[in-house]
Amino acid sequence: MVGLLRYASSLVAAALVPAGVVGLLAMNSGLAILVFVVAMAHALILGLPAALVLLRKGRESALTALVAGLLIGALPLGLFFALSQPADLSSVGGVPTSVQGIRTASGWIGIVQTAATLGVLGAIGGLSAWLCWKLTRQNAWIGIGVVAAMAACLFALPVLSADRSCHNPMQDGRTSIGSEFNAHIPLGREDWPILAQVFEDFANSHQWSFRDDSGRYPVPAISLSVCAAEGTQIAAMRQVWSNEPDFMSERGVSIGVYQPQGGNSWERPTHELLLAIEQRWPGRLGFTNERGQDIEPPDFLGRIAATGQSEAP
Repeated sequence: MVGLLRYASSLVAAALVPAGVVGLLAMNSGLAILVFVVAMAHALILGLPAALVLLRKGRESALTALVAGLLIGALPLGLFFALSQPADLSSVGGVPTSVQGIRTASGWIGIVQTAATLGVLGAIGGLSAWLCWKLTRQNAWIGIGVVAAMAACLFALPVLSADRSCHNPMQDGRTSIGSEFNAHIPLGREDWPILAQVFEDFANSHQWSFRDDSGRYPVPAISLSVCAAEGTQIAAMRQVWSNEPDFMSERGVSIGVYQPQGGNSWERPTHELLLAIEQRWPGRLGFTNERGQDIEPPDFLGRIAATGQSEAP
């Protein structure tokens, strides 16, 4: 029974720790659970036999566990991707990874990077299994406690990673929210840094919070947000996908306004930010309704321009 507990806790640790690392780095519990399932399959199918062989030969050590974990993590999926037939034409972020069914240099680099990442996670898992095995030498229940604590941390990720700032218009627990206003402006990628500066300058002048999440997407993207403490948020988003519809390219960067607290106090700051954008790129702003249809400039823009104020929230 004691031996079974040691094996079980070590195997679970080998999957839980890499999953926890990924979950914390990505702040995504769903991704962490997916990594746990995949890592657990690797631990059972490949890790357990490897551990039994090493134990029988008396070669168990931190180094052998790390190397075994590295190979178990990198080789299976790395070889699968390397030996699979690439698509006739594919790309990632606009960079071709296969052309006419032949993998490009970028495609091979991507496979190597993926295998290396999986290898690092495997090495972490192997080292975690070895450490758990050592900790449970005297008392197997220590391993159970450690694994339970790690599992609790993993499943607590949704709470720990929740965005409670004004940049999350659903921080009050709601599951959906509609925009109060939508605009768009066709901008090339060379103009994205300028738009980011416009947003940041607006946030600084109004004592709002500014966030630039552009770098967290797997494709070229701009993701900007400015928000007030009471909840009003103005966000800009554009992701560049290969073979995207023409209307997405023509509309360019989408701008949405969210007001979870209700009222129309969003009108004046939105007008001021759009005015700054209009001054930088005259005549390029467009507007859409909630169904994505093009519309004329909303009434509130002219009303604020004429009176200098909007209604109270």
